[in-house]
Formats: sequence, C-alpha cells, structure tokens
Amino acid sequence: MPNESSKQRKPRAKKEEHRSAYASLLERRITLEVGGKRQKLTAKEALQFKTYQDALDGKIAAVRKVLKWIDEREAAKNKLTVRPINLPIIEGENQNGVPVDDALLLLGIAVEDEAASKGDRPYLRIQSWAVQAALHRFDVTLQRGDLAEFRRHTDHPEQVFWPKETGNG
Repeated sequence: MPNESSKQRKPRAKKEEHRSAYASLLERRITLEVGGKRQKLTAKEALQFKTYQDALDGKIAAVRKVLKWIDEREAAKNKLTVRPINLPIIEGENQNGVPVDDALLLLGIAVEDEAASKGDRPYLRIQSWAVQAALHRFDVTLQRGDLAEFRRHTDHPEQVFWPKETGNG
C-alpha cells in the first residue's frame, strides 16, 4: 500500500485559470479604426467607445448608460478629499510603533536624500512612481502653490505628469 508521501497531488490551478470568461474577453485587445487612425483597444474600451458613439447618435439606452457612468464618476470623486501633506505624520510611527520612515524606505515608496538630511534623521523624498500612482488614483486638482510643494518632496519630479494648478489655495 503506498504511503501518503508517494501519492500524486493534483497540480494547483494558476490564478489566470480562475478568471471568468467574461473578464478574459473584456481584456482581449482588438484593433479598431478610431478617428481615422488604427488603435489597439481592449474589448471593454471598444464597447465603451461604441456606447459613446451610440449616445451621440441619440440612442436612448446608450444615453442612459453614459449618464449613469457620469453619475458614478461624480459620486466617486465627491467621496475623495485631498488632504495637504502633513509632514509630522511622515515623521511619526504607525499603530505598531514602527517608524513610518522605515516602512516607506522598506517598501521603496521613499528614498533618502543624503544632501538634505540633517542630524540623525534622514530627509526622505517620495518616489516619482508613487506620486504618479497617487495622482492617477485620486484624480486630484492641485491648488495654486501646492505643485511646488509636491515637487519639492518628490524624487525626480520631472518624471511625473502633474495635473494643472487651479484656484488660489
């Protein structure tokens, strides 16, 4: 009788195999002519584009769908609030007593600027990829003067696609 260790185990399914056929279809890339130019779009993007076109052509169902998208986006934007950078938070500790600086460095979110560091405390700059991801995720609009402050605390700010400044902030 074979022992437990000699039994063949069924290989684990890859994560990709757990995706639905619907999700796989929406991620498939197709080539379409858009505005006289050939572009590669995902099936989801192509369906959205077609829905926009139908809405512009006056098809009621498409108009309702686009208006629903606009309402959903506005509701999501209204939930987000942009907090100003509060540097004392960066200098603090998390709930477990771990210095936030150490976590930012360990995760590669920040880098030490040795030239700007004073004393035993390092001066950190946020990595440009992390700033870009935050700007993209939260779709922020910077108040006048905020852009200079964000740039000052960003490592390689020239690599970031910054939003336009507005207001008098």
